[in-house]
Amino acid sequence: MSEERPETSMVGLMALWQKAMWEGFEMMLKASTFPITMGKALEDSTTLQERIQESVQAGMRAMNFPTTEHLHRIAEGHSAMQAQLEAMKGAVKLEEEWRQGVDETIQRLLASQEEGQKAFQAWTTQVEDRPQDFRRL
Repeated sequence: MSEERPETSMVGLMALWQKAMWEGFEMMLKASTFPITMGKALEDSTTLQERIQESVQAGMRAMNFPTTEHLHRIAEGHSAMQAQLEAMKGAVKLEEEWRQGVDETIQRLLASQEEGQKAFQAWTTQVEDRPQDFRRL
């Protein structure tokens, strides 16, 4: 004689499992100790994370490797240096513009001086020629 087993479909089993899981979850949420337990678990995970971080930092310091504190300070120093470099670039640009303006002014003055010298030479020539003009008269 063969025993007959009732056939249960996979879909039925899955639905039964989902129902049992959901009911268990709802019971857990309704329990009065659930919020306390969740708060404690969250606190414990935060404490564990802090201790792991402290342990890693201590290990890094022991091996003479840079810690996150060192890297933060390095990054801050790098940012400060970049800001100073940008400020210096601005100052250099202003200085270059100023020098260019001074150079242009000097060029204009030299050109003006040359014109003045030519005019003065022409005037002195005229002055020197006057006595000769007077003699002719």
